[in-house]
Amino acid sequence: MSQDTESINNEFMAQAASSGMESMIMKALLPVIAIMAVIVAINYILSAIGYVKIFQKANIDNPIAKGMIPLWNTFTAFQMTDNLNMFWILIGVSVVSSAISTIPVISSLTIVGSISALYIVILQEHKLSKAFGHGAGYTVGLVLLRPIFMLILGCGSSQYEE
Repeated sequence: MSQDTESINNEFMAQAASSGMESMIMKALLPVIAIMAVIVAINYILSAIGYVKIFQKANIDNPIAKGMIPLWNTFTAFQMTDNLNMFWILIGVSVVSSAISTIPVISSLTIVGSISALYIVILQEHKLSKAFGHGAGYTVGLVLLRPIFMLILGCGSSQYEE
């Protein structure tokens, strides 16, 4: 290593140590965190509006409250499609998977929980899609672009079929 490269390297390390590497990392991550927060907020708002509209079409009582509260809207959607047992299995799988993830020896089993949860969600989305007269293609849309397809389902011309 040349003398110049070594001195530049030493200067960088000294500057990083004096200004605090943590603050440099935080300054770099702050915009990423802000963008992610905006994306999550938009996702929630679009999904909540979609749930409210879907619940209104299905004549569910108190659709605004049930559509706006995250766990309650999922419960109501499972209830709407007569799939309530799967809701409780999904909750159980999520809790067990989270607990297992803290145990280093068996933490790799969380992948089984994740695949099981994904399977239950796909089944639920398909039942929801069928309840509004759509098929497998719409199910794929609900799984991949949920907020957008929820809005289309709620605001579009689809009618709920019990």
